[in-house]
Amino acid sequence: MAVTKRTRKTKGRTKTIFHAEIYVRGVRIADKTFETAASAHTWHDQEKRRWESGQISVGPDAEDMTFRDCLNGYLEEAFTRLKKSSQQSKATRLVSLNESPVMNVRMRDLGPMVIDQWLSWLHRHPTKTNPGRKTFLLELELLTTILTWYRNERDPMFVVPIVKRHRERCHYKQVQARRPDYFIKASDVQRWINWLRRQRRNPVYYRLATFMVLTGARVSEACGLCWDSVELESAMARIVRSVSWDHWTREPTLEFSTKTEESVRIVPLSTDIVDQLALMRQGSAGSGPVFQDRNGELLRYNAIQSAFNAGFKALGLPWRSTHICRHTFGTLALVATRDLGAVQASLGHRSRAMTERYAKTVALLSTDTAEKTAQLIRLSAPDHVQNHVLEVEAESRSRVESRN
Repeated sequence: MAVTKRTRKTKGRTKTIFHAEIYVRGVRIADKTFETAASAHTWHDQEKRRWESGQISVGPDAEDMTFRDCLNGYLEEAFTRLKKSSQQSKATRLVSLNESPVMNVRMRDLGPMVIDQWLSWLHRHPTKTNPGRKTFLLELELLTTILTWYRNERDPMFVVPIVKRHRERCHYKQVQARRPDYFIKASDVQRWINWLRRQRRNPVYYRLATFMVLTGARVSEACGLCWDSVELESAMARIVRSVSWDHWTREPTLEFSTKTEESVRIVPLSTDIVDQLALMRQGSAGSGPVFQDRNGELLRYNAIQSAFNAGFKALGLPWRSTHICRHTFGTLALVATRDLGAVQASLGHRSRAMTERYAKTVALLSTDTAEKTAQLIRLSAPDHVQNHVLEVEAESRSRVESRN
């Protein structure tokens, strides 16, 4: 079969996937997993034609290629297609590869033992002593990305040699697990927003926080929202733009794109948001970004983070993040609606599993669960029932005592 349907059970949930395989003269030379049958068949047919037409082949060049050649190929072909923000974040981790002994290893000799040697070299790297560093997991993810690219574009027979022990070895400091209640309580949201409103700083920060908490928009999406995407009469906003911040200079740039394709969506606006945006539109020209600084320019992320965290710290709240607003919306929206699909659409997630990580699954528990459990145990039985139970118990004890 070119495409097979498979099911996986993870943490009690069953997930369906479609596995596409390409065979040439009875030998499987490539395979890939997809979430839909249509995408699996499309990839299979395209790759099959490429192999049959000779566009893909594994020759002596691929067999003799070193990791240095592989890295250069990735930088020339795949790296340039990434967003600027992704390029900058990955560029800071290329040092872990450019200076490593793995550069001169041939790809045919690159196995799990070589990865072990590379990790040992990383553990002696000067950056290990940085106070904020706890793991080399991002460096390992970059290496995995490069090796996966090599497998897809150069040698389908190559096996990516990253195994479980490598991911475990990346962590050399204890990382505190995220709290299971990673969202702001409704009462604390009110306190936090009111604190931001009372500050003499630019009022845009409390307005931005209100918009993010009540819509679940990412901070980049909220900062990229323009007036031409806001329809106050229909009480909705179209998320089609985002802001990216330069990794080094922190300069903001407005982009006509979002994080993923699913992130392009229509967000319904509550009455509070509509009223707030109506006042903001009166005080602006009604064009350009909705949320701007005092100079009418795009907001800087470090300024937003500083304003948000100042409120958390002043109120004694444990949060230090802008993304907590998105988790808060997801959880509280699920509590209010009990509709996971609607929350998924609001957040712009591709899968329900991702939404469940944001909107904590404990929110799915209804009050009926507690009530029905209490009825089954019957701790709160009527008085006449409780009296009857006490009489039966007393009679039983008297019989035992008389026998003794």
